[in-house]
Amino acid sequence: LDLIGSSTLQRAVQTADAVAQRHPGVPRVEHVGLREMSFGDFEGKKLDEFKEGYKEVNDAWKDGDVERKWPNGESPVEVVARVRAALHDLGLLGINSERGVRHVALVTHGRLNKIVLASLLGMGVENCGTISQGNCCINVVDIDPCAPLDSTTACFEVALNLVDHLDAAGSFASPS
Repeated sequence: LDLIGSSTLQRAVQTADAVAQRHPGVPRVEHVGLREMSFGDFEGKKLDEFKEGYKEVNDAWKDGDVERKWPNGESPVEVVARVRAALHDLGLLGINSERGVRHVALVTHGRLNKIVLASLLGMGVENCGTISQGNCCINVVDIDPCAPLDSTTACFEVALNLVDHLDAAGSFASPS
């Protein structure tokens, strides 16, 4: 690995720190731009408490209204802009040079992963709900560091939602 990055949220930091223990000497960074999407008024609530609002917002996204925000939260368009800026800061996207880091572990969050993968893979952000992301899953993508920040084909999928390592560790994560 050339870099281990994470969101600044506790569970991502702890996971990235565990990865870093197995890769001593690899630079370790936290970036606020990799934080989970803000769910606004729904933050910290159980799905049963906002099921109708959840369906309404997700349906709007499926219908192409990707500027629709969670009440007092973020929209997918805002998440994409924030994460693409973070990827640029980390030398992973829009750097106009092949000198960027090549092998990177980023520890982030489920909804953020779905939105950003849909954007970077050229699927359209409105299709983010079709991407499965189990807890603690691993995604492997190749990103073109020279691709413009707004590229819809900045990366290609090698493997998404790998969870086999959890079975080996005696854990289970269901796709969401």
